[in-house]
Amino acid sequence: MICQLAIADAISASDGMENMLGKCKHIVTHYHHSCVASERINGRQRAMKQAEYDFVMSCTTSWNSQYAMVRRLLLLKESVCADIAAVGDVENLTTAEWKPAEVCTIRTSGRSNGSI
Repeated sequence: MICQLAIADAISASDGMENMLGKCKHIVTHYHHSCVASERINGRQRAMKQAEYDFVMSCTTSWNSQYAMVRRLLLLKESVCADIAAVGDVENLTTAEWKPAEVCTIRTSGRSNGSI
């Protein structure tokens, strides 16, 4: 519980972090709950010769679920961006919002250099 409160405080104190996480959750929720969008993103992954991953939903009772959600979204970034650009049924993260997501997942995973 203390860990969850500390994470919530850190997110609240960071400029734009809540907004970025909200957009991530909206994107993930869209693809998770829409069969049409889910099939479409899986088709894009196959067409782009990418591994087919499912989206990970964040959960308020799991302290690391936001991290897992953003990390998986970063794995799906190329196909998600292509799908949103083609269909436009959900708002995508801006370039300025993708970068902090990448930096945060690298820092919290304990790797100082590397990619997700």
